Amino acid sequence: SVPPGMSTQSKTYTLSQDIDMMGSASHMHKQGIHFLATTSTGQTLYDGTEWQEPPPRSFDPPLHLTSGTRITWACTYNNTTGNTLTFGVSAAANEMCIFPGEFYNSTGQQITYQAVF
Repeated sequence: SVPPGMSTQSKTYTLSQDIDMMGSASHMHKQGIHFLATTSTGQTLYDGTEWQEPPPRSFDPPLHLTSGTRITWACTYNNTTGNTLTFGVSAAANEMCIFPGEFYNSTGQQITYQAVF
């Protein structure tokens, strides 16, 4: 939930396998003003301020991340509605903080994955 005013919500995921990341992006709704995804080693995976049409980021060559790497993503909000917002599909009445990424694993299988909270 996103309370009225300024706040930041974050989530961390630990990789269970080695991956090679080919690209990343962000997904927030209208009250989102900043998205940041980083690794536990300090590498920025995505940094942006666009909620409506965030530009994707490509990694060429793909970025190798090892099993055990923690990925933390955070959304900063300026909730001007006066109401607490919850997760949902309405860009005006709800919020989301999703970290979409495209990667392949050690077997070469390409995976599109969205880390959601």
